[in-house]
Amino acid sequence: MRNLFTVGVSALLLSAPYAYAQTAATLGDIVVVGAPDLLADFLKVSLTVQIGTPLSQVNPIAVQQEALATGFFSSVAAELTTQGNRPILRLTVVPNPTVADVTVTGATFVEPAQIKQFLEDRLNIASGTVLNNARVEESKTLLQQAYRENGFPFSPGVSAQVTSGQNGATVAYTIDESAPVSRVEVTGSTQLSAEFIRNTFRPLVDNKSFTLPLYQGAVQAIGNAYNERGLGGFIDPQASELSGGVLRVVIRERRVGQIDTSALGTLNAPLQSRSGELLNTNTLAQDIRTLANASGKAVGVNQQIDPSDPARVNLAFVTSDQATGPINEVRIAGASAVSPGDIAKVLKVRLGDVYTPQLAQEDYLAIQRLYRSRGFEVLTQAPGRTPIRYENGVLIYDVVEPRLAGYQIRFEGAQVTQERVILRELPEPGGVLNINALRQAVQNNVGRLGFVVPVAEQFVPDPNNPQNVTYVLTVREQRTGVFTPGIAYDTINGFSGEVGLSGNNLFGLGHAYSFNLTAAPSEIGEYLSGSASYTIPWLDFNFLDFRRNRTSLTFGLYSNANSNNALLDTSAGNVNTGRQYTERASGFSVAANRRITSNITAGTSVSTQYSYFRLEPVPAAGSEPGGPASDAAAAAALPPSSLTTLLSSNVNFDNVRYQDFPTSGVRASGSAGYGFGYQGGTGLSWTQYEVGARTYLGFGQTLGDGNRQQALAFRVNAGTIVGTAPQSRFFGVGGSEQSERFTLRGYDAQSMAGKNFVTSSVEYRYNFNVNTSIAQGIFGVAFVDVGDAWTSGQDFNLNVGYGVGVQLNLGLGNFLLPSLRFDYAFSPVNPGGKFYFRLGNFF
Repeated sequence: MRNLFTVGVSALLLSAPYAYAQTAATLGDIVVVGAPDLLADFLKVSLTVQIGTPLSQVNPIAVQQEALATGFFSSVAAELTTQGNRPILRLTVVPNPTVADVTVTGATFVEPAQIKQFLEDRLNIASGTVLNNARVEESKTLLQQAYRENGFPFSPGVSAQVTSGQNGATVAYTIDESAPVSRVEVTGSTQLSAEFIRNTFRPLVDNKSFTLPLYQGAVQAIGNAYNERGLGGFIDPQASELSGGVLRVVIRERRVGQIDTSALGTLNAPLQSRSGELLNTNTLAQDIRTLANASGKAVGVNQQIDPSDPARVNLAFVTSDQATGPINEVRIAGASAVSPGDIAKVLKVRLGDVYTPQLAQEDYLAIQRLYRSRGFEVLTQAPGRTPIRYENGVLIYDVVEPRLAGYQIRFEGAQVTQERVILRELPEPGGVLNINALRQAVQNNVGRLGFVVPVAEQFVPDPNNPQNVTYVLTVREQRTGVFTPGIAYDTINGFSGEVGLSGNNLFGLGHAYSFNLTAAPSEIGEYLSGSASYTIPWLDFNFLDFRRNRTSLTFGLYSNANSNNALLDTSAGNVNTGRQYTERASGFSVAANRRITSNITAGTSVSTQYSYFRLEPVPAAGSEPGGPASDAAAAAALPPSSLTTLLSSNVNFDNVRYQDFPTSGVRASGSAGYGFGYQGGTGLSWTQYEVGARTYLGFGQTLGDGNRQQALAFRVNAGTIVGTAPQSRFFGVGGSEQSERFTLRGYDAQSMAGKNFVTSSVEYRYNFNVNTSIAQGIFGVAFVDVGDAWTSGQDFNLNVGYGVGVQLNLGLGNFLLPSLRFDYAFSPVNPGGKFYFRLGNFF
């Protein structure tokens, strides 16, 4: 209670005169019981009644309320009594506890430490002071006012909760800086269109709620747009306001006020700047050049904001005593990231001009803007380097380019991932620092590893050599294990179940693994299917360029049963026998992929598969015209078992930016393979070719991440087998397949098979822009699929399916869950529609 000391002394001084003025009908003394002397003295001088007040005017109930209103007491009891034949007012009080701590959460516009200092300076709410409930209530309004006075577009929600503990009370402030945003209104702009400004703030509207980074980003973008035009324009923070969901943006455009050239004497040099016109840095630079060339001296201009109008700028042209002369040569030194020819295009100085430092500085700023537009930076201060020099008629711009000296990885919380797993995803150090390329690598490479999340970055210059910069990246580990249990039931097949386990950061090296086991009803005992895979995403050993260039290796093992396949008699022209069979395919595969360029990868693989076929029992009578074939006849049509090996190579191109919801770019792939083996006693040999391409067209609103809200996606895939291949290696088309190249919704899974296939899809996709702790993305889809699989030319038929779908991208905190895709499709063979469910993202 530092502020109470003076008040307490005043109370003692004031009480003396009243003591001599006592009469029988007046108050003789005020006694406070239960409070320290300092607080008791404060209470005495705070009351309306004082010593000497007529007793008829002393109301104990009113005194109690007045004492409580000071905010320092939790209870007050007042009574009139006598002591030593004098009437006294006795107040029995229970003071509030001492403040043990003050906390602030939710504040991003103002640092919590600054808010705490504000509370201490203005209201004496700080650790060690007596809790004052009234001032705590008052502080809410003062904080809201302070936010608005400092340019926040609305008064935030402020709550304060007081909790008592053994060491005192804790005052916990919560600042709610959110507010709904439904539309943007613009006034005051003559140089930027209202549509441009509204689109700049569009991420706020799309987000439907105010967030400070989006707002500040839009404000900065508006300022940059004016700067790029050479104009002075800004958003008036006090006049702009968010109220009722409407963000009212008020633009101020700086204009020229008074123009003073008296310091240059009498010059016959017309100026382009005019009082009342928009302030234009390009025009101002031309005026500086004109005056410098006319006077033969270095000329500058002082700009001063008019006190009566912050949008009005008064100009005073002055001369400098700095050595000057004509510019005979302009030299660019130190530039390597941007060519001197490109730099020369942004310079305003011309050969023959009188050297003027202010104009040269403007040119240096133009060089900085050019560098920043390409992701680079320019240092203005470096030991032993002078950015601008004029020597013997030569104007030298010395460009100091920061260089990426190295990296430092910090972990927020426990560390699991080895640092080199992150470092190999970043650009090689040693070159010129390109912030855009670096951040793109963090977003697209590190951010998509799936087991760490970038949370903060920092550029730290070397104290001894500021040109060398260390990039400090802070990441947070994610839990990566995904356990996927599932159970299903239908009236035809009964119960089926599936269990899966996968992860992508084994040993902290980014190694991925997956195990899947499925149990399904089977009339012949083929109940179980399973698969396992293991991927080393980067062969990180010190040989050739393996540590610099990504090379991955994947091992796979599987044994899958596929039941209820229609048995066709190939000897009779693919006649349906009315019987069904189960195929079990078991095998293993090894695949290697290597990055060729940033957008191109190439790979090779080998897979060996053993397949056998078992006849299923006769279905219900009458299921086929003429009845099903007998066991003997069906067994004769059953394909013999096969053992085959396929060697293949592939090339893939991908320049898509937004992986979760692609709106631009192309993905293309091509593969060729050679297969051989045996089926029964027959030797097999074939070649296999596949090609595919996908592209995307984004449109509609721009969301907070810069991506569009709607997209059209186009896909086409085709393949052919030349030679003799077993039926188990044929292409199977139909259903909603994990591999989109065989997808044809509206039909049963792999209901079409053959040595050739072609499929195509067109999808309209809509991003509902939902991002919560569980639903990290909800997307609506409408689609059309076409395609077929066939063996001979006369078998080709263009099958069409169409429908709608929903995709859910799920997560629970840092626990990753697979994307869920639900589709409902129609086709001529399923006019009532067919439902599909699968795991995985968009094609």
